[in-house]
Amino acid sequence: MTVAVLIIKRAWPYLAGAALLAAAWWWYASQINAARAQGDANGRAAVQQLWDAERVALAAAAAQANADNQAQKDAQNDALNTARNQRAQAAQRDTAALADPAAAAERDRLRRALDTALNTIRSCGVSTAAADASSARAAAIATVLADMEQAGAGMARAASGHAADSVMYQQAWPQ
Repeated sequence: MTVAVLIIKRAWPYLAGAALLAAAWWWYASQINAARAQGDANGRAAVQQLWDAERVALAAAAAQANADNQAQKDAQNDALNTARNQRAQAAQRDTAALADPAAAAERDRLRRALDTALNTIRSCGVSTAAADASSARAAAIATVLADMEQAGAGMARAASGHAADSVMYQQAWPQ
């Protein structure tokens, strides 16, 4: 026998043990790799599930925030529309108050009283110069009163409008 065959016969148990050890190592490594791959897949699935749940929660929160914002916007628009309607009603009331027959009757009464006073001065037999001076003074007073009436009505409309605007803005302002 040759030396090589002799060595193989003596080393046979060692070679078989090494082959068995290599096969066991290969099986063990494949099991480790399979377990690692399964763990990676399970981990990815768990992370994906958490990610999807978070995305759903964020979408729900965004939808709720949008709904809340829309509700607040609608409430502000309703308040503004209510305030505008009240402003229009106040303007109509003020216009009606300026056109009130009682106020017009009072203005006419004052004009008649002034005319009566002027006619009384003319018919008293007062000298012409005094009557003319009194007449001019009464006419000036009538003109001033007419101007005051127009200016007062304009100021009343403006003040009423400003007050109504202020109330409208206060009522429409978000609470």
